[in-house]
Amino acid sequence: MNNKIGNFFVSIGRGIKKGFFAVINWIKTTAWIQPLLIVGAIFAVILCINPVSTFIGNLFSPNTTNEFYRQHNADMNTVIETYIDGKEGTSILFFYDDEDSDCQNAEDAIRSFATDNTNINWYCIDTTSTSTEIDSNGLTEQDRLVNSFQDNFFDEYVLAYDKLPSSMKDSAYADELTMAEDDGSNPEIPVPLLARYDDGKLIGVKVGVSSTDARKDLDNFIKGDPETEWPSFSI
Repeated sequence: MNNKIGNFFVSIGRGIKKGFFAVINWIKTTAWIQPLLIVGAIFAVILCINPVSTFIGNLFSPNTTNEFYRQHNADMNTVIETYIDGKEGTSILFFYDDEDSDCQNAEDAIRSFATDNTNINWYCIDTTSTSTEIDSNGLTEQDRLVNSFQDNFFDEYVLAYDKLPSSMKDSAYADELTMAEDDGSNPEIPVPLLARYDDGKLIGVKVGVSSTDARKDLDNFIKGDPETEWPSFSI
């Protein structure tokens, strides 16, 4: 009985050995498989290098921060006349900074709100630029973005902000929007900045989103009556 068991395992070992050498011989006699294996080995070594593997991993699983904003990207110079003027219903113009933590933290609440309220249009404008190229007027792209905001939106937004109930004016960002221009300086575009348009008319401005209950904050601002339903939130 023991001899039969021993012979069984010997036969298995011989079969494995025979198969292994058959594969080796096939590789030796098959010209195209050899360079393929060499290339595969090189890639295996490269992928073992942590920075490279991390980079490649990010290509297949990219960072989704600001994804909602990018999906609803709009051009600052044409957004009002193209998407809002003469349009019925509610539209939200949202100014954000791609690197701003408050904008990033508000994204989940904004995405959730937008998903539940598909009848409301979102137009998102990135207020920052990393380009350092200077044009013929001595302005960078960032300068042009700020100037465009000043020329097309600033006065109207300040007026809308001034009409808000006092309970909506405790935002930590409000000074940027309401600061005087007597000294000739242009304030930076405050972010996150939301402008609510009903039937093409700007009826309210919100600078900042609640850090404690962002969804409720947005619900009140975007769906509520500005005269009665915009309570104060701590930023």
